[in-house]
Amino acid sequence: MSPRCNSAPCAVNRFPQPRYLSPEQVELPHIVKFSGGRSSAAMTLMMARNKLLDPGRGDVVLFANTTAEHPETYRFAARVCDELEAEHSLPCLWYEFCTIEVAGRNGWTRASTYRLVTRSEATPEDDPAIPGFSSDGTAFEEMASLKGMIPNRKMRFCTQELKVLPGIQLIADWLGGGPGPDLAGHDHGRSLSSPEDAAARYGGTRMSYDEIKRIREFAYRRPWMRPAQHWSDFSGDACARPSDGPRRRSDQRPNIRRSAKEH
Repeated sequence: MSPRCNSAPCAVNRFPQPRYLSPEQVELPHIVKFSGGRSSAAMTLMMARNKLLDPGRGDVVLFANTTAEHPETYRFAARVCDELEAEHSLPCLWYEFCTIEVAGRNGWTRASTYRLVTRSEATPEDDPAIPGFSSDGTAFEEMASLKGMIPNRKMRFCTQELKVLPGIQLIADWLGGGPGPDLAGHDHGRSLSSPEDAAARYGGTRMSYDEIKRIREFAYRRPWMRPAQHWSDFSGDACARPSDGPRRRSDQRPNIRRSAKEH
């Protein structure tokens, strides 16, 4: 996927230089969210080809899989990530929304998180710690089951739940250093919550116990934990980051907000 130019100047030579609010931001890790579309791909690849992204700084490209994309989107996103890693040594991580069991004030319940996935389609034989990506709508159905509703014109939470919030958790783990995200949930070896528990805790009046139980069924029958995962299983040699992690390196820089106010 190298740039090809005909009569017009190649776009790789016309990409504008970034404008930072503070000089210190140049050395902070850069996080690029790649949607899988052509405009997002053009921006990401031009940044990489113009050397605006640096793996040594802790930069990373993220693709959120809603599990309901067109097959060509997955193929195209994989090609983009292949170039980022092979030609620019930039890690490109795919992730999906999932739920886990956590202890709450009223007992065990479900909470949302993320899991890393490979760029190969999921199979029943996958290692739970190194799963392939899903394309059967699983994440969307699990989100709707957990929320108790599907997104609509008044409640447009699809992007927030499937992409933004799991991405924030992933970024926190990435910036924190370490070999990858730790185990999330619990390791008791069995589920400690049930759709019956969720229905019993329902305090509303619009739906019956049986209706709430049926809605919660899908999410509450999903795995109760996400095993610990390793960045290197999902991005290979491109994840060879500094041993102290990008966050610790950035914490050594002056406080950017304070510096901006002083100036």
